[in-house]
Amino acid sequence: MRARGPLARPRRPARRESALAAFARWSVRNRTAVLAASAVTALMLGLLAAGLADRLSNGGFLATGTESARADALLTRGFDATTPDLVLRAAADRPVDSGPVAEAGARLTRHLRGQSGVARVRSYWDGRPAALRATDGRSALLVVDLAGTEADATRTAERLVPDLARRFAPLRVTATGPAWTNVQFIRQGQDDARKAEVVVAPLAVLILVIAFGSVFASLLPVVVGALAVVGTLAALRLLTHAIEISVFAPNLATALGFGLAIDYSLFIVTRFREELARGLPVGEAVVRSMATAGRTVVFSACTVGLAVSGLFVFPVALLRSLAWAVITVVALAAAATILVLPALLAALGTRVNDLDPFARLRRRAAGAGRRRAVRAARRLVLAGGATA
Repeated sequence: MRARGPLARPRRPARRESALAAFARWSVRNRTAVLAASAVTALMLGLLAAGLADRLSNGGFLATGTESARADALLTRGFDATTPDLVLRAAADRPVDSGPVAEAGARLTRHLRGQSGVARVRSYWDGRPAALRATDGRSALLVVDLAGTEADATRTAERLVPDLARRFAPLRVTATGPAWTNVQFIRQGQDDARKAEVVVAPLAVLILVIAFGSVFASLLPVVVGALAVVGTLAALRLLTHAIEISVFAPNLATALGFGLAIDYSLFIVTRFREELARGLPVGEAVVRSMATAGRTVVFSACTVGLAVSGLFVFPVALLRSLAWAVITVVALAAAATILVLPALLAALGTRVNDLDPFARLRRRAAGAGRRRAVRAARRLVLAGGATA
């Protein structure tokens, strides 16, 4: 055995591969199985998420457990001093005390009292108190207390009011009050979301192609975002059995899920292209990208999750359900990026740079940028003074 000299350096142990790199290497080798399992999982999660809309809450805007909430409960029990959930204004072309109008008002009062979810009705046509009649005598009020929670009251108002406006001629019934305000607020939000989807979706596709520089590459965040959103909707469906989940949670999860998917995928794809440009084979380029840019994804997801967890401090069901939606979609977007994106990149390979409809414009922009940089470097004082 040959003796080592006194100045001989000890051999360094082989550097241990990070967990992200190790999994990326496994995912590259088993990309077909990973992609097939992802498709089956997405299908199962989609089936689990079915019926979520029917279990969402329309309320959750009021704080619970606070001093004001306890004061309201005390006033309700001891003094019957409650704010009505629903206030109905019944107007007519003749005085509300005239025969046909009074008869329609009495029928309206009886109809409301017979509806499920209605706790109490105070109507002008019961004792005809002047406080519930307009000064011109052509309209009167019905004050309705609804049973159950804020969400129950909102659902009851959504069911009752549209029917009232059609059935009790010659009365024209309009509504206000907290429960009906919630209904209008939710409907407006849903309408705005649908309009935004129609306008934003084509722009998002265009931006993806521009940002990722390839039609093939622009499909990657779509897959990641779809997995994250479907998984979040399934998780929210399960959470509805334990807590109140707002109707706004799925919309927030969808928007944030695809936004994060674009962000995280761009990190990985940009680094993957750089490694390919250095001459690394596809598999090694994926591993190197996940070992470096993958850490950015994990750190970003943890940061967002911790920041949003502060919403759990507030005793408002709406905010807490939004916090659950955000934390879940952030975690699943990061998981889809770490677990599925390596297999997608391995399957796509060098085609990640193919089909760029804006390639000519990019080359022109790059050439113009280089020329501007050279001119600025030749006139440092002028360029620096202009930007100061």
